[in-house]
Amino acid sequence: MNPKFDGEYLYFIECEKNEYLLKRKKINGNKIETLTSRGIVYQYDFYKQKYIAMIYSDYNTPKALVLYNLEKMQMINVSGQAFKLNSKYVYESMRTERSPSYIIKPDKKAKGIILFFHPGLHSDFSPRWDTILMALLENNYMIIAPNYPMSGGYGKSYRNMSFSDAVNDIISWKKDIDEKYNNKNLFYMAASSGNILMEECLRRDTKNIKAVVSLFGLSSDKKPNSKIKTLYILGKNDPKVNFIKRKYELISENFKTLSFENEGHWLRKNKNTKIAIRTILEFLYNK
Repeated sequence: MNPKFDGEYLYFIECEKNEYLLKRKKINGNKIETLTSRGIVYQYDFYKQKYIAMIYSDYNTPKALVLYNLEKMQMINVSGQAFKLNSKYVYESMRTERSPSYIIKPDKKAKGIILFFHPGLHSDFSPRWDTILMALLENNYMIIAPNYPMSGGYGKSYRNMSFSDAVNDIISWKKDIDEKYNNKNLFYMAASSGNILMEECLRRDTKNIKAVVSLFGLSSDKKPNSKIKTLYILGKNDPKVNFIKRKYELISENFKTLSFENEGHWLRKNKNTKIAIRTILEFLYNK
């Protein structure tokens, strides 16, 4: 992706295990060098003679401007900083029975497991900074984030699989979690269009699921399963979710909504992010 020539090298971004790495190759050679070993390179360009300027994020670094020193082969974070987190992530590669996933574990004993439906049905989950997920991890919740069928990063045939394949895949993941962690509280959480998949999965199976959180979730145009406790976080100015219609769909004693007057399709204000995190933690704790 995003190939650029500079001198004797061709630079490009390559997706590898859902991390977007900056690489280069000599025009007249075969060897490929990996300049960034982890995280996500969003954009990059050449700066002066020995630097590459890039927009970058990884598991413990919020999106930031980074300079890459080509002489020393080093990254210099210009506008942000990395945070030391009490957790670690592992990549569980693709098996025949279900999709690959990132599994992020807290250092302490987990209070519960959150099966996360990433935003963008044809996007992917990559180990990049996410304020809400990191807050949950720091409060000792394990995150399992499958890149279900339709997700990017695994080739055209995988991306072009059906919505039904994605539902079956999540059901398979849930079965695996039930068998492996049968003494753990299981929660579902979805963001944006991932909510469409989550709602369909909840129509199929709610056994052992303690509670559900939806972050600016797009409606599947079918009534959500009202038998399970769900927290819906919404923005009143959301351009993708009709707020009035969505509120009407969510009339149920098992549904709780948290709405923000000054937000759209995500949280942009620090104050609102803190309120959302506190509300989610209280909601999960009380279940």
